[in-house]
Amino acid sequence: MEAVTLVLIASLVAHLYFWPYQADDWNRAEIYLLIVSLTITGMTTCLIANDLHWAKSTLTQRVLVFLICSIAGGICIVMMVTFALAYLAERRQRAEAKKAEEASAARSLSPGREAAAEPRADSTRTVDD
Repeated sequence: MEAVTLVLIASLVAHLYFWPYQADDWNRAEIYLLIVSLTITGMTTCLIANDLHWAKSTLTQRVLVFLICSIAGGICIVMMVTFALAYLAERRQRAEAKKAEEASAARSLSPGREAAAEPRADSTRTVDD
């Protein structure tokens, strides 16, 4: 467990130093996930230490297992919802872009409509005329 903790701490420090993503939201999400993983690793270490201790209690073990599973499950649910929302937003943007492309293609196929909509240069007068 010490090796895992050291890798997570090194990852957290490197992530804070390099700030790899352009979007700050992604950087913050990564930092939160690294902190949560460090917390879960620490709780797992406590669970293992409690299991080996002579004064172990089943209540403490059950509470630690419940907390570890709840945190991990909660993170998974939040990430799945976030992914689904981002996916739906991307699909919506693609559909809007496709509609705009089709509309511009339809406009370019009918030049008579555009010519009728634009005023003619000889019929417009300015103040200087």
